[in-house]
Formats: sequence, structure tokens, C-alpha cells
Amino acid sequence: MKLKTAEGTSTGNYNIAVTQLAQSHSIKSKSLDPAGTTLQGTTLKIGSVEITVGDEMTDGEALEYIKNQINSKDTGLTAAVVSDSDNSKVLVLTSKETGAQNKMVLSSTDDGILLEGTALSALDITDIADNGQNTIQKAQDAKFTVNGLLITRSSNNISGVIDGVTLELVAAGSSQVTVARDTDKIAEKSMLSSKRTTMSSTPCATTCPSLQTPRNESAAGRFGTEDDQQ
Repeated sequence: MKLKTAEGTSTGNYNIAVTQLAQSHSIKSKSLDPAGTTLQGTTLKIGSVEITVGDEMTDGEALEYIKNQINSKDTGLTAAVVSDSDNSKVLVLTSKETGAQNKMVLSSTDDGILLEGTALSALDITDIADNGQNTIQKAQDAKFTVNGLLITRSSNNISGVIDGVTLELVAAGSSQVTVARDTDKIAEKSMLSSKRTTMSSTPCATTCPSLQTPRNESAAGRFGTEDDQQ
């Protein structure tokens, strides 16, 4: 676990136990022969973005086309085409944001990123539940406790739990964190402030023009002779 602190950080001791990290939803299609024509003329709709495969595209061309369309538009997903063997390829879709709320779904009645269209059956994307046949990694929230208090977040970057502290969760496990004031920096600031005060209160001494004796002028010249004063 990593921590970032800011001014105004709350000091104290904190026992932090991470039970699971937040992660993105990732799914895959069935393996396709790049020379095949399974995807010709099909459509894939992701939210409001609709992608139509040309009638003359091979499956290899169609997978690349779908990937590029997904990555260039605001779909909430990233796409990759992976060669899972010498003669076949799969389409891998992954949600850009972590957390259970950013999972992909196949029904409009479920919350998440909705996938629709005839391309789904051609890709054999039919079961994307947590343990579904198409699921590579399920979507989930981060879960952890701070001094025994259970907290859930959609991201692994956590703020608003300890004042002035941002937590970055990197692995499951337990840690004891002590947040203390940096007394060395406080002392340094105090010394600098004291020096500035001393310097500003120092008399101008010989640098003040009114206290300097003009050049080539004697004391007698300034105050006159004894005869002049009588």
C-alpha cells in the first residue's frame, strides 16, 4: 500500500486490512479463423455506439475493425485482438474503469455497460457473469477496513477516509500506518521565520544616509569654529 499526504493531515495510528482490490471487467469471444466470414454484416452496439461489419470483411479484418472502432469512440471499453493460436484470434473487451458498477451486461434491465447486436452470437459472447464462460476477470470493488470499519470503493485510489491522506491499494493484506507531523520541517520553518524577523528589525547602521559624514567635511566644518559660535 502507498500513501500520499497533504497539509492538514490527521495524525494517528491506523490498522488497514485489504481483503480485495478493485478491478475491471474483462471478457473474451470464441476463437475465430482470421480467414472465416462469420462476422460479415453483423452489428455490435455498446451503449449508444453502433458498429457495423462490412459484407466483404474476413473475420480477421472484422476483429481489427471492431477493435479500432471501440478504442476510438466513447464506449467505456478498451478492445484488443489476441492470437490465441497460430490459426485463430479472439476479441478481448475490458472496461476502462474498475468497480462492480462498470461491468458489461447483456440485458438492459441490468446496471452496467450494455452490449447488444447480432455480432454477439457470432462472437459467441453469451455468458459474461462473474463465473461465465466468456469472463476472464470479473468486475469488483475494493474492500478494506480501517481500524475495523469496513469500506468499499470502486477504485484502488482512496481519499476521504483519513483526512489529508490518499491511499493507493496495491495488494491484499494488512498494514499498520502511523501518520505523524514532520517536526524537522516545522522547526526549520520556525528558524527561517525567526531569521526574517531579526533581519527586518536590525538598525540601518552605517547604511543610513543621515548618519554618514559627508566626504571631505570635517567636524569643525559641520559645527563651526569657536569664534563662529560666539
